[in-house]
Amino acid sequence: MATMEQITVLVVDDSAFMRRAVTDVIERDPRFKVVGTARNGEDALAKIPRLRPQLITMDLEMPGMGGVAAIREIIRQWRLPVVVLSALTQEGATATLDALSAGAVDVFLKQEVLAQVSVRRAGHAADGQGAGDPAVLADFHRRLWMAARANVQGAGTAAAAHGPAPERPAWGVSAPADTAIAPTDTAAAPAGGPAGAGPADAPSAAAHTHSAPAKAPAG
Repeated sequence: MATMEQITVLVVDDSAFMRRAVTDVIERDPRFKVVGTARNGEDALAKIPRLRPQLITMDLEMPGMGGVAAIREIIRQWRLPVVVLSALTQEGATATLDALSAGAVDVFLKQEVLAQVSVRRAGHAADGQGAGDPAVLADFHRRLWMAARANVQGAGTAAAAHGPAPERPAWGVSAPADTAIAPTDTAAAPAGGPAGAGPADAPSAAAHTHSAPAKAPAG
C-alpha cells in the first residue's frame, strides 16, 4: 500500500497553549503533519532549514520578531507559503492587512481554531461530538492544502530591497502555474474591514476569513 504523502507544517505562536491547539486541529487531517513549533519569528527562521516545513502557520503579535517581519523574511529566503492565524480585533485587522501585504497567502481566525479545541475538550467524544464543527474543520484543512500549493510572490517593497524571491526550496510543495498569489494592496482595502478581508478589486489575493472561504483553482 502506498504511503500518503503528508504536507509538513511549522506552527509559530508565542503561546504554548495555541501551539498545542493549532497542532491538534491541523493533524486531525492525515494529509498534514506538524514537524515542529516556534515561539516567535527568530525561532521560526532558525528552525526552518532544519525542519524543512512546506507550510507555516503564523501568529502576528509575538515578542521579539513578530509575524509580519517573519513573513517577509520567510518569503525573501525560502518563498514558503504562510497562513496567518489572526485575532478578530481592530489591531488584529490592521496587522492582518500588513501580513497580507508582506505576502501571507490566507488568514484564518484564531477563534475558529480555539472553538474546535473547546468542543473536543468538552467530553463528548463518546457520542461523536468531539471532532469540532465538521464544516469549519473541512474549510480550514482545504485552505491549508491550497495554501501549501500557492505560488507565493514577495511583496513589492521587499523585492525592491532584496531582489526577486528565490525559488521554492526542494522540500516545498510544487506550485501549479495558475495559483500565483500576489500580496494584497493594503492601500485599497476598506478602512475598518474585518480581519483578513482584502480589497474587493484584488481577485489575485487568496486571503479570506472563514465567512468568505477561498475557492479552489479550476481543474
